[in-house]
Amino acid sequence: LQLIETEIIGEKAVVAKEVSTYELLLNDHPWLEETRYIFMYSIPNKKTNTKDYKSWKTEWLKVLFDYARYAILHILYIRKMHTVKPFANFEDRDTAIRELAEGLVDKKQAEWLSKNKEKLRVYWKSLDNWAEDIYEWAMEISPLEPILIFEIRESNQEFSNLPREDIEKKQQILHELDKE
Repeated sequence: LQLIETEIIGEKAVVAKEVSTYELLLNDHPWLEETRYIFMYSIPNKKTNTKDYKSWKTEWLKVLFDYARYAILHILYIRKMHTVKPFANFEDRDTAIRELAEGLVDKKQAEWLSKNKEKLRVYWKSLDNWAEDIYEWAMEISPLEPILIFEIRESNQEFSNLPREDIEKKQQILHELDKE
């Protein structure tokens, strides 16, 4: 009995530690914590340091996009981003985050969902790719039955927290796929 208890205790210690979104970002962007890159937390002057500004923006656009993807967030709330690592470390958080959000919009990787630009919809997968993922999942769980939005929401998949409008668009795409 004691041998079994020791084995169970050993197994509990082996249970994988949950990795935070920030830790995932550090894997791809280790410079986020390197002191020699502290300058990256302030926005270079667009007019006098054009090259530095473009480089700064390019790197941070990757970080913001990856943040949404790793956190499985489809909608980013700009105010909430002020308190999220690494964005909380910006000298002028609001300006920096808004410039990056606009950069994702310019690259067609995001769109504003509100007129006051407080909610940003990030597309880290295309609607077609999401439709394919939902289709494959639906075929696994119930190949002959229709899938309801409720079931998609309860699926605990990456697509389960997609905005309702996106799920409806994907259902249209799936309906078209089903006709083929």
